[in-house]
Amino acid sequence: KDAMRIGVVLTALALVVGVSAGCARDRRSSAEVAGDALQATRDAVKDAVDDRGRRHELLALVDELEVLLQAQGADLAELSRGLRRLNADPDATRSAFESSIATYQERRRARRARALDIHFAMSERTRPDEWERIVDRELDALEAMGRLEER
Repeated sequence: KDAMRIGVVLTALALVVGVSAGCARDRRSSAEVAGDALQATRDAVKDAVDDRGRRHELLALVDELEVLLQAQGADLAELSRGLRRLNADPDATRSAFESSIATYQERRRARRARALDIHFAMSERTRPDEWERIVDRELDALEAMGRLEER
């Protein structure tokens, strides 16, 4: 069971990194798809977990994933603006570009690490039958977050 869980987590992390394929059929933005997937995760938690205390903890973790999603969007927008600014500047140095990208990558790594922490925290707070009803929705959210990084 632990080997399977680690495999699922590693797959989810690969998706968060942006390895997943884009959603060609869905005309909504990746952020909208991710938001919907997070709402589906919330709904799955509400349906699967009867214990109020654990349900509250799990919903707080889903909210934290949403904060990560919002930070991801803001960081991507900041990176895009910064690179455009540098690209428009004929005197911009290679190190300025590298610094801008490195800052983004550092924030991305921190978000990815926190997403992994949240995944395990959610798993640890659920019974196997509850987790089975939640995990697919959570992975959908992580996959959609990975698509956002591809844009």
